[in-house]
Amino acid sequence: MGPRVAQLVVVGSVNMDLTMPLAHLPQSGQTLLGGDTRWGPGGKGANQAVAAARLGVDVAFVGAVGSDHFATTLRQALTDEGVDVSQLIDLKEKASGLALILSTAGGESTILVSPGANGQLSPDQIDALAGLGFLGASILACQLEIPHPIAELAMIKARQAGLKVFLDPSPAEGVAAKLVGRADLVTPNRVEATALTGIAVTDFASAGAAGKKLLALGAGAAVVKLGHEGSVLVSARLVETIPAHQVTTVDATAAGDAFSGGLVAATLQGADLVEACRYATAVAAVAVTRPGAMTSLPHRSEVTAKPVHRGA
Repeated sequence: MGPRVAQLVVVGSVNMDLTMPLAHLPQSGQTLLGGDTRWGPGGKGANQAVAAARLGVDVAFVGAVGSDHFATTLRQALTDEGVDVSQLIDLKEKASGLALILSTAGGESTILVSPGANGQLSPDQIDALAGLGFLGASILACQLEIPHPIAELAMIKARQAGLKVFLDPSPAEGVAAKLVGRADLVTPNRVEATALTGIAVTDFASAGAAGKKLLALGAGAAVVKLGHEGSVLVSARLVETIPAHQVTTVDATAAGDAFSGGLVAATLQGADLVEACRYATAVAAVAVTRPGAMTSLPHRSEVTAKPVHRGA
């Protein structure tokens, strides 16, 4: 069976996540005893694909897995969520992506990623995707756990094909300004925004300044995420503070991915950027109240807020 029509195409990473709960994050050279570890599918690309799918979006995923025993589990996890995996390739003699997540009870997390097959995505995959008309999608979502030249090629070809391009610039180390300029919407957290702009993002005011710098680099709009405080949306016509929902955070690992899925779902339903950010905030608020990455992502029925259409 061939690929089906999609609303969203995600070009990104898929990993097996190993999550270890800790009382606090370790210092250099320190040995800590943690709680029971959890294994499960993840990766920023796969998480965002599943986040959008659970919110009712038709999603296709473009990526790679290895030839190890994780590969079948990762592919099946996406398939079970209704994600089209016709463009997910298997690479012989490569390991699938692996992430080690150190998570505290207060919601802090540190993530270490071994890209594996994710680092082997090729221009041929992007050319094939473009040849398929991006499967009919209207939005492309990229993250940076894949080679930057592949993300950039996908973004260029998507823009040429008339798609909106959403970029989650994570991880932000070594990201060229021209990559930011390929995005209609860029969504860094405070650490990533600081790395991209050189502005120390500590509050709403500095987040707004960083957002303006991202627009100066060529992004169409920017959302700078401040975790439990909320986010700041910056576009050519406005700077809007989006407050976070007050919830008890259990695990913030996939909060940003839930937010990205919410942005896509709301945009596809006709919401403007402000309302899309408010809906994305509501989606992320549900995700952080539950442990795990992909397992924490909510279904549409669990999100009480609804996207507001333009003109509503």
